Amino acid sequence: MADRLRILLVDDHEDTLLALQAAPDTPRLSGGTRYRGARALKAALKGGVGLIVMDVRMPPAQQGWKWPAIWVRLDQTRHIPIILVTGVRSGR
Repeated sequence: MADRLRILLVDDHEDTLLALQAAPDTPRLSGGTRYRGARALKAALKGGVGLIVMDVRMPPAQQGWKWPAIWVRLDQTRHIPIILVTGVRSGR
């Protein structure tokens, strides 16, 4: 059996990371590894990541919107699907 790929979870709130990690695994992907900001990019560059789920509403220091643009430009990470999420409620 081939090695299972990791889900990389990226968020600045620990409670959101725990909720995301509680989601059931798909057959090909193992449970997530939680990271914040630049550490997520370092983890993705090491390989073995099959999916990135990240919060796009992180504080400016972690800039959730900038990371997907970086990942798609790098040969090592451009093949990894990215799901963008947020736990922030809209003002409606």
